[in-house]
Amino acid sequence: MKKTVLALTTAMLFNTAAFAAVPTEKEQKRNEAIGFGSGLVAGALVGGPIGAILGATFGVLLVDDVNDEHRLTSKQAELADANAQLDAKQSELVALHKSLVHYREKASQLASVQQHLERLPSSLSSNIQFRTASANLEPHYQQQLDTLADSLLSNPALSVSLTGFADQRGDDGYNLSLSEQRVERVRQYLLDKGVDGSQIIASAKGEQELVNTDGSNEGNFFDRRVMLNVVTSQTGMMAQAADQ
Repeated sequence: MKKTVLALTTAMLFNTAAFAAVPTEKEQKRNEAIGFGSGLVAGALVGGPIGAILGATFGVLLVDDVNDEHRLTSKQAELADANAQLDAKQSELVALHKSLVHYREKASQLASVQQHLERLPSSLSSNIQFRTASANLEPHYQQQLDTLADSLLSNPALSVSLTGFADQRGDDGYNLSLSEQRVERVRQYLLDKGVDGSQIIASAKGEQELVNTDGSNEGNFFDRRVMLNVVTSQTGMMAQAADQ
C-alpha cells in the first residue's frame, strides 16, 4: 500500500511537469507547492513524520529539477532564435558589402569615362570620296566605315551625320540626286553592319558648299564626297556607362 501511494505521488509529480509548457514564475511556485504537498503526504503515509519531511524535501527537489529543465529548454529556444537572427543579419551584411563593391566599381567606371570624354573633341569628321558621276564605294574606304560601324555599335550614345556633295559639273538637279545616292550608299553600308538607324542622320546638298572654287578638274575631286561627322554626347555616354 505504501509503495503504491509513493508510486502514484511520484507519477503525479512527473505528469504535472510533463503536461506544463515553459512555466511562468507563478507556475513554478505553484509546482513547488504541489511537489512539497505531494511529497509530504506520500512521506507521511510511508514513513511517518520523518518520512513526511523527507518526502516533502524530495518533492520540492524533484519539481525544482523539472523547472530547471523547462528553463533550460526555454533558454535553448531563445538561443536558437538569436542565432537565426544573427545569421539573417550576417546575410544582410554580406549583401550590403557586395552592393558597396558594385557601386564603387561603377563610380570608378564613370570617372574613367569622364576622363576619356574630356580628352575627346565634341565631333570627329572625315570624308568618303567618289569617282566622277559615281555613287559606288571604293574598297579602300570599307575599313574606315567598318571601324565607324563598330564604334557606333559599341557606343549607342554616339551618332553620325552623313552629308552628301557633288562637284559643280552638271545641273543642280542631277548633282543633288547624285549626292543623295552617295549618302544613301554610305548609310546602307552602316545599316548592313548592324548600326541602329536612329544613330544616322543623312542629308544631301548637291553642289552647295563647294570646297573647290577654281573649277579645276583636279579640285573637283574634293567635292565628290560624303562627309562623316561623328558626334559624341557626354551625357549619353555617361548614362550608358551607369547602366552597364
